[in-house]
Formats: sequence, structure tokens, C-alpha cells
Amino acid sequence: LELDVGRIFQRHTATGALLAYKKPDFTAVAGLSDWEAKSCFELLDTDQNGLIDAAETLAVITLISSSPLPFKLSSIFALFDFGENQALTLDELVILCHAVCTGLAKIESRMDIPSVSRIEQLVRRSFSRVGKTVDDEVSFEDFEQFCRINEAAAHLIEYAHGAATLGQLPLGREKWTDPEFCDIDQVLHGGAQPPVFGGAAEFHWR
Repeated sequence: LELDVGRIFQRHTATGALLAYKKPDFTAVAGLSDWEAKSCFELLDTDQNGLIDAAETLAVITLISSSPLPFKLSSIFALFDFGENQALTLDELVILCHAVCTGLAKIESRMDIPSVSRIEQLVRRSFSRVGKTVDDEVSFEDFEQFCRINEAAAHLIEYAHGAATLGQLPLGREKWTDPEFCDIDQVLHGGAQPPVFGGAAEFHWR
């Protein structure tokens, strides 16, 4: 499917920025036919309760679309800027990361979903590495730079941005690793064999 992400965000806003979509809402926001929307909705409605998370859905659609990468990042950033102050708090960044991981895992079954506590641990660590406290906020420039220079984030975004080529790891390299974070196996890919996103990326926070 070729979706116009800009129009999708406009229709999402026109709905009153719903927190969750029923199938008719999703059909209207995505601009799909009923049969196209049915397949997509069923893929994303993993708990089969007739609802899908709106922010998670929009983030995934944006990432796998053919839109320019800067537009993708700015759209996702704005989606989780609940305070509408052009900055993300630690909590907002945790929600963003979890929504992206959860949404991508729904369309790629080999990716495990990290827990919120694991993501919060990594976000707190990244804040500390760049000299920020948990009470500070992240600007879009900070977010964009992290997505560009952090190897793991860059590989993840590169894979989703292309949405066509599966990144392969060299023989014997089954997971991303971070020598300074011994629990990394439990954070990103868990038992997924092989991990989907990225090549031979080292998971270093910079």
C-alpha cells in the first residue's frame, strides 16, 4: 500500500486525535478501502479487542512509508509531544520508543517487544550519557541527532525506512550487543532468531 502520511495525520487531527481506533476510524484515517483496512487492522489488533492504539499505528505507518526520513522523524516526534512544546520529557520518549517497538513487532513477528521498564532504563541511561537529568527535556534536534549517530537506532530506522530489505547479521552474530549493558539480550530481541532490524550494529549509546 502507498499511503499519504501527511494526509493521514490531517485526518487523524480532524477526528479529534483519537487515542484508539475502531476499524471504521482506521479506515477513514488511513484512507483505505474496507478490504484493505480489514487486513491492516487485523494485523495490528493483536489482542483482538476491536481497537488499535492510534499513536502506535501512526508511528509504524510513518516509519514504513516512502516519506522522506526527516519528515518521518519530525512527525513521530510531534505525535508524542503531548505538551506541544517542541520537546519530549523522559516519559514521552519512553512512550515513543515503546510504541515504535510494539508496532513494528506486530508487523515483524521475529522482533520481541521490550518491556516499558527496560526501555525506561535505556532512556534514563541515554539521558545520563548526554548530561541530561530525568527532569530535562529532549529537543527535536537532540532526537534527530540520536537517531542519526547511534548505530542501533540508525539501523532500526534504516530498515524500517526501506521496509523492503531484511538486514542480515554475519554468521555467529545473533543479537545486537552492548559490552556495558549485560542485559541487552533481554531488551531488544530476546529470543528472536535472527533479529530483524539492523546489520552488525553494536548497541552503544553516544
